[in-house]
Amino acid sequence: MFGNSYDNKIEEQKDDYHDFIQRFLFLLGKIKEKNKSIHTAVASFHILSFLIKYNANFNEDEVYKAVIQDFNNVKEARLELQDKAKKVLNGYIESGVETVSIYGSCAEVKLGANKNKFKVSEFLNSNFCQDNGIIGFSTLHSNGKNGMHGFVSEEGIRHYVVTDGAYEMTLNWCDEDGKKCTIIINIDANGIELIERNRVTDDQLKANKDVKIGNLFLYQIKFRNKEKGNHKSSEIVIENGNRNINIKTTQEIERGSKEAQIGSTKMQDKSAQVVDESLNERINKLEKENTRLTEDKETMSEQLQQKVREIEELNGKVRQLNEVLAEITQKFGQLSDSVESEFEEKRIEKEKLDKKLREMQEKIQQLSKEKQNLEEYAEGRDVRVKRLKDQIRKSEYGLAESINENKRLEQELNDTKKDLGDKYSEIQRLANQSHELESKKVTELMTCLAAKEKKIAELEAQLQKERSKASDLGLKSWDLEEEKRRLEEKLNEKTQEAIKLTVDLEKLSTQSEEKETKYFSRIKELEKILNKERKNSEELENYSINLEEESQIQHEKYKELLFEKHSIKEEISDLNDQSSLVHQNRVSLAQDFAKNIIYLFKENVKEGDNVIISQESVLEILNRLEELIKNVGVSDQEIKGVIEEISVQTNDSLAPSDISNGDLSGLPNKELDENSYAEDFGYSSRRSTLV
Repeated sequence: MFGNSYDNKIEEQKDDYHDFIQRFLFLLGKIKEKNKSIHTAVASFHILSFLIKYNANFNEDEVYKAVIQDFNNVKEARLELQDKAKKVLNGYIESGVETVSIYGSCAEVKLGANKNKFKVSEFLNSNFCQDNGIIGFSTLHSNGKNGMHGFVSEEGIRHYVVTDGAYEMTLNWCDEDGKKCTIIINIDANGIELIERNRVTDDQLKANKDVKIGNLFLYQIKFRNKEKGNHKSSEIVIENGNRNINIKTTQEIERGSKEAQIGSTKMQDKSAQVVDESLNERINKLEKENTRLTEDKETMSEQLQQKVREIEELNGKVRQLNEVLAEITQKFGQLSDSVESEFEEKRIEKEKLDKKLREMQEKIQQLSKEKQNLEEYAEGRDVRVKRLKDQIRKSEYGLAESINENKRLEQELNDTKKDLGDKYSEIQRLANQSHELESKKVTELMTCLAAKEKKIAELEAQLQKERSKASDLGLKSWDLEEEKRRLEEKLNEKTQEAIKLTVDLEKLSTQSEEKETKYFSRIKELEKILNKERKNSEELENYSINLEEESQIQHEKYKELLFEKHSIKEEISDLNDQSSLVHQNRVSLAQDFAKNIIYLFKENVKEGDNVIISQESVLEILNRLEELIKNVGVSDQEIKGVIEEISVQTNDSLAPSDISNGDLSGLPNKELDENSYAEDFGYSSRRSTLV
């Protein structure tokens, strides 16, 4: 029963190395069909790297895309390195090389027909390869085909694959106790043959963690044939044909540098004295199978740790995105503050403009009153003084021009006020839009950040669960190993329980496979979650770009507002210039009016007529003349002359200096003919202000 179960297990398993080579050759053929221009060495090297990196789970289109991309980057050989590489390789190949070509990180070595000994590991670990970024090689036969391919992975493991011909390889390393181990193998496309084992045990094979052949460690390889008899030294050259090359790989390991493999306990006694050789051989096979399962568990644990590292990297990227988003929010706040400050300045300027407009309106009202007074005064003078008609007509013409000018200025002021109101409304609308946009964007960003933090918390919880499960798996694995030790101890005493132990081991293997299936499905789910997180990160980046574009639009609107502000300032400057002209016209008109009054009095005196004026009118005239002296700037000499002439006509001597200073005590206190001149020219107050 024991033998049949084990034989069936062996028959169901495929030859891993042979399956890997078939995958490699299949992909190489497909690549050549799609693009015949790809160099064989370059394609073979990159397909090999791809298959090993993804554990031989390949996708034809993905491999083709990766190979094409790498090939386009290294289509031309690195000619400057070829001569130097040839000299370096002559130190590692006994019979020398014919040609060397460098394609990217791959060195293609063309060997002659003679047998060569190639120190592969020393070449891959040399300073030349490290300084020039060379991590692998491919050998080229004289018939144009590639034979052996090798490269150093990111973990420092050296991988070897043979696709054409046969290669004999001598491997040297040290086990955990520092004892030197040497084996000789023969590799071809059909598998691996163990030529000389040199008493190397399975545990010593497990100690070699730096070499993989066909993506398998030495202890995982199912050798085609065992060695026969003679144990020889590690320096051997075996002739297998014209294309066969003897390759020696050396591996120097410091004593005690490797950790003990879990569960790899050496049997103290082969139990050959207790059980027969067939049973012992089957138990050894079961032990190897259990070791392989344990190694698969470790590989799965490493993959899980890799996923955890990827999630941590994703969390780091999310944190970076959050920092970028915070910077964008800060910049947006600064821009909003600058817009608000600019809006405040606009408001202050508008208030100043409104104040100026009110002042101008008050001045216009004063001008209107003055104009009305002048019109009434002119009408009274037309009725009572015919001699002044021509002068008043001229004054009315000037006043009409001033009225038209005032109306035009009022219309311009109204238009300007209306434009300012429209500008203020537009500024208010833009400010409201900016505030609403800022509130909306901040709300959306806070919502997205909360969702991301929630998802990250969920992922961390899932990771914690996965770590707990991994820890439980490690404990269970340790329990299995303890069970195995107890079974081995009982094996020496009770050989009759061998069948039961076999059944238990098969059950454990089945459970391990089921757990592996569950963990692989869980890993796929985590990969889906990671893809979703990557999409969310891309959406955040797009949203940040949109924010920057909106910020640019706000900046353009701010420039337009500055331009409008400049235009308003120019319009206000024009209005101020026009207001100064109006003021000058009014002053000139007042001066002309004063001069006309003086002129009329002078004319009346010259003609010798007696001018009869009421006392109130005289006082009003004197007060108005005094205001003209103060505000308009009429000459004092002219005013004094008029006063003297008026005093003569009233038959009394007035003191001109006293009257000009406002002292009216010297005026005669006698009745004047009020019937002849009873009106006071329409003035209701003693003083009026000319502006």
